[in-house]
Amino acid sequence: MTSSKLFFIAVLSILSVFLNSKSFAQELPKAIQAYQQAWLETNAKDRLNIIKSFWTAESVYEDPSVNAKGVEAFKAAIDKFWQDFPGATFETTAILSQGNFYTWNWSMFDKNKKLLLKGVDVAEVNNKGQMLHLVGFWVPQK
Repeated sequence: MTSSKLFFIAVLSILSVFLNSKSFAQELPKAIQAYQQAWLETNAKDRLNIIKSFWTAESVYEDPSVNAKGVEAFKAAIDKFWQDFPGATFETTAILSQGNFYTWNWSMFDKNKKLLLKGVDVAEVNNKGQMLHLVGFWVPQK
């Protein structure tokens, strides 16, 4: 094996250690995980319990269709979503972060797997693991 190949393998090994270390690769906050679970939960009572685990009375959700502040308003926004789009599913891409801010792309599909929306969410999470503000952007698909 040539020295350049050995050097390349060594660099990849070192990068692998850094990328897999907790000090370098940030874990996804529980608030973001719970937020995604809340949108997927079809049972309203279970959804409320999930929302209460990461949302506060001062938390704000905004997207082109709604502006919701607090637990009940956010739950109502998701309840309306399930009334309008029964059986919908989501796919999310990798989540990027900077400090306490997170962003990700997502796609929404109807119950027949037809693409309905593509969007981007941007969220701020506090040090207590609560979501403070989430802004969603989306474009209907043809």
